[in-house]
Amino acid sequence: MDWNALLGGAGRGQVSPKKRTKSASVSAVRKVQIEVGSVTAIVMFKKVKNLRMTIRPPHGDVLISAPTRMTLAPIRAFVESRIDWIKQHQSEIRSRKYPKPIEYESGDAIFVWGHAYSLVVLPQKGKPRVELTDSELLLSIRPSSTALQKEKAIQAWIKELLVEAIGSLLQEWEPKMNVKAQSFSIRQMKTRWGSCNTRAHTIRFNTGLVKKPIECLEYVVVHELVHLLERSHNARFKGFMDRFLPEWRLVQKRLNQPLLDGTMGPAHGGNVD
Repeated sequence: MDWNALLGGAGRGQVSPKKRTKSASVSAVRKVQIEVGSVTAIVMFKKVKNLRMTIRPPHGDVLISAPTRMTLAPIRAFVESRIDWIKQHQSEIRSRKYPKPIEYESGDAIFVWGHAYSLVVLPQKGKPRVELTDSELLLSIRPSSTALQKEKAIQAWIKELLVEAIGSLLQEWEPKMNVKAQSFSIRQMKTRWGSCNTRAHTIRFNTGLVKKPIECLEYVVVHELVHLLERSHNARFKGFMDRFLPEWRLVQKRLNQPLLDGTMGPAHGGNVD
């Protein structure tokens, strides 16, 4: 992969989204609050096969994904068996110092592909425009724009950036692996860097990946494509990863480190499903 060509093209913000990119529908999720000893947890019943637990910053909230038809008894036992682990991670999360929220004013740091860029807000009429230079992210936008409007303009640009990068990576890796993703989507996700629907051959990517070094995005792309060869994270899956990305474990560790702006990724360190 020619990273310089990819980063250079994306930096100008001149991107045409891929035709196969589409939004995924979101189904309703049933939520129940439970208390086990001194731990309060929110249980979300989803179309998943196994129980999964997330400790979410900055307050250490406990979130559990459970199969739709599972009763509360095994979920309570699951939480009880992990009480010490929960308290340890809650303590670690609550002790962290978190950065102030970005106000989208000139001087704020915006992270793109593992590097910090100083935001420069430039007044202009017409549609917002974003441009990346060697050290600055230039946002040209109406002077009366609110912080939310500035955020939306930058997030739209980030989505285009990811569409181009993911599209290029898929074009490179699909023929190497002899697989084909029917479509991919980009969205904010709280518990995953990426996920793959192996039946529909569709893949979702987390918008937060734009903050990470681009080799982390490549790792997630390959990881999700491997699921089209092997659904589970078993020895066969790891064998494919070793074959296609021999240093994938090192990149995985880098992906799961705190984000460069001081925040954590999804799922207390992040998961790729």
